[in-house]
Amino acid sequence: MPPDLFSSTAASQTFSPSPAIVCGHPLDQSFGTTPPFIIHRAQDGDSLDLYANNYHTSVEAIKAVNYELPIPLRREWVLVIPVGATQEAGLPIFQPYLVSEMSSSIESLAGEFSTDPAAVKQYNELNDDCQTFSGWLLIPRLKHSS
Repeated sequence: MPPDLFSSTAASQTFSPSPAIVCGHPLDQSFGTTPPFIIHRAQDGDSLDLYANNYHTSVEAIKAVNYELPIPLRREWVLVIPVGATQEAGLPIFQPYLVSEMSSSIESLAGEFSTDPAAVKQYNELNDDCQTFSGWLLIPRLKHSS
């Protein structure tokens, strides 16, 4: 028999909404699988060679995945490191983007960058439960024409 909705037991049960899922990535934590990526802020003394050695990648692969990477590398520059990728062929190009408490959709964010929302979701491992964003996201970009 179903519980009486007016009984003291039913009245004492409270239902709280599930907490909002906040999506985004912190700096220096690997995410993704083909290849995994790390978003990193350059420090004094860092170099692309150092990253290539530390993350089992190549300088060419690091250059290939970064939309606007200054050479020489600037202190405080935020860049993408493809972990374990030694070949640049076939790697996507990204722009790291810091989101602070965005409650809009990935579709609107993708529209700001004229990129595909499905690609933003794919590379950032986002699902439909992501409604609030905080942290870093990878924004897929098209290669600059030289």
